[in-house]
Amino acid sequence: MRTIVFHINVFLAGGIEKVLIDLLQALDPAKYRVKLSIGYNLQELEILKHKIPDHVEVCYIVDDPKLTFVKKKKTLGNVSLPLKLYGEVILPFFQKKIWKQRVAGITKNADVVIDFDTTLAPYHSLLQGKKKIAYSHFSLAHYWGKDVNVSRRDKLAKRLANYDTIITICDEMKDEAAALYPELKSKLVRLYNSLDFEKIQTLSAAPIKGFDGLSRKDFFVSVGRLDESQKDTASLIKAYSTCVKKYYIPELLVLVGDGPSRKELESLALAEGMTDRIIFAGFQSNPYKWMLKAKLVLFSSKFEGLPTVLIEALALGKPVIATACPTGVKEILMHGKAGILTAPGNVADFSEAINMLHNNAVLQDEYIANSKAILGEFDINSVIKNFEALL
Repeated sequence: MRTIVFHINVFLAGGIEKVLIDLLQALDPAKYRVKLSIGYNLQELEILKHKIPDHVEVCYIVDDPKLTFVKKKKTLGNVSLPLKLYGEVILPFFQKKIWKQRVAGITKNADVVIDFDTTLAPYHSLLQGKKKIAYSHFSLAHYWGKDVNVSRRDKLAKRLANYDTIITICDEMKDEAAALYPELKSKLVRLYNSLDFEKIQTLSAAPIKGFDGLSRKDFFVSVGRLDESQKDTASLIKAYSTCVKKYYIPELLVLVGDGPSRKELESLALAEGMTDRIIFAGFQSNPYKWMLKAKLVLFSSKFEGLPTVLIEALALGKPVIATACPTGVKEILMHGKAGILTAPGNVADFSEAINMLHNNAVLQDEYIANSKAILGEFDINSVIKNFEALL
């Protein structure tokens, strides 16, 4: 029996964690001993932890609350500057030794180490003799910032060179990585994220409770973490507000998700006069019931990897409007054949797209029919075979 160690720095409620859970659930415990290494124990913030299969051994690297409280504050978006400096300058002195000891212990008998967010890169010397696989979940170019930073580029290339295989989760990301880092081209593999479509369909049938008749009203939905450093929910709110004021659309907007930008976005909804039209539903362990009952699924982001929520929307037969950010969005929506693509941050175009699509049944049906051609690529049964081949 082979021992597989997955590693992730923090275990929150994002798309990366959901993809990881699906992989853990799909691996046969009769074939593999599976361990999950988590960098920091964030306790009550780990709201998806109950979905980790029982056969998976969970190990924390930093478990002491005295050493994790700054990480928790930062995750919640309410860390002060002095606390931030404390977390970045002083705490690492104590944490580094812990990381070395725990990484060595957790991976001691591993055959394969899968670094799900590349945060084990500084400890690659502890992983000699093991197959090392790294996942890249986002556009590698975004690490450079707005301008090409040669130092950051070379640092990332050196970090990735320590892995035997680098998994990119869409073709666009693989092509981009090969162009940016030609020396890594032979290590790059494209492996789509997997989804359990049967589970999604089953969960989507659940009723929506506690939102005063919302299930009897038409609404649009956006599902994702409220974090403006990556997402662009602000532009989505503005586009929706414009559509309401210009075209008098009656549908409500539901934002499913939570994050550090929530208060900022609630203030924006107030400023736009949309507090009675926009519902902040918070984190929902079952977002599929919201997606199934929504008229449209709306998606706005500055950069991505392979946004799972778009695949889930197509699997539920929902029409989609999304920003064509790097990477994965255009690929999932078949370059406009399976949904409307707009330029990131273009409020006017997004607003016009909402107005054009929300009552156009013919166009909606066309997008949904086209999407069936790509959905099979993301089915858990086909993806897990390719994943196991890499092991």
